[in-house]
Amino acid sequence: MNTSFLSSTRALPLIFSLPLCGIANAAWTTNFESVTPGVGGSAAGVWREVTNPLTGAGSDTAFAVNLTTNGEVKAVDGSSLTSRIDESFPWRDLNAGEILDYEGSSIGPLPFAVPLPFEAGVNGDFINIQTEAGGATVITFTFGATIKDPMLSFTDIEVNSTLTFSNAFSIVSSTPNLSATGLVIGNNGFGATPPFNDEAAGSLQFTGNFTELEFTVNNSSSTMEDRTGYVVTTAFAPVPEPTPLALIGLGCLAFLRRQRW
Repeated sequence: MNTSFLSSTRALPLIFSLPLCGIANAAWTTNFESVTPGVGGSAAGVWREVTNPLTGAGSDTAFAVNLTTNGEVKAVDGSSLTSRIDESFPWRDLNAGEILDYEGSSIGPLPFAVPLPFEAGVNGDFINIQTEAGGATVITFTFGATIKDPMLSFTDIEVNSTLTFSNAFSIVSSTPNLSATGLVIGNNGFGATPPFNDEAAGSLQFTGNFTELEFTVNNSSSTMEDRTGYVVTTAFAPVPEPTPLALIGLGCLAFLRRQRW
């Protein structure tokens, strides 16, 4: 059984001491505020402008973001299989000597550093989605704005699962066992990385302007379900989508220009 990384290591949000590398002064991330659990579930929130990369603090925008799927959305209930929303900490490398403190429990100090395979600037939110054995799950992020160069970060891909995308991407950070062939990523089964053990995780960079991001999870196992958590970030401010009235106005303007010529 796959236990999602940030739920099985829930003591992550603790004492931060070192600056993050490679992050701009502000980044925008999906800040989910509500979850509808169950098969065919969903999640809703807004884009957050993160101004403090050490804590994940920032200000929420008016741009709505939604996630829909035919898979099973896990509830925000504190269990080991949970989704997590409104977290106030970023995903980042853990340093030797840090004491992890979460929900009254302390672990540490850590005897050694634990690097995490995500691009800097990802916050602590994630929606945990389960794909049943032999099943296929379609996951759709609807951005509520035009998002330039979105980055998808994810946890816990089992060796029997693949993610198939419609758009080209590059892997910017990952566990060693993450593989990519064309528009498909998976787990090649080679190597184990704490705290993910033999599961694959990482961050994918897409290039261009997107109003949504959709992909399919295929689980070829005959016995084991697969659960993976997802979050989207971007280094660029969301841009409002054109309203229908504005599109009509642009069409009329183009028509008048053609008539003039």
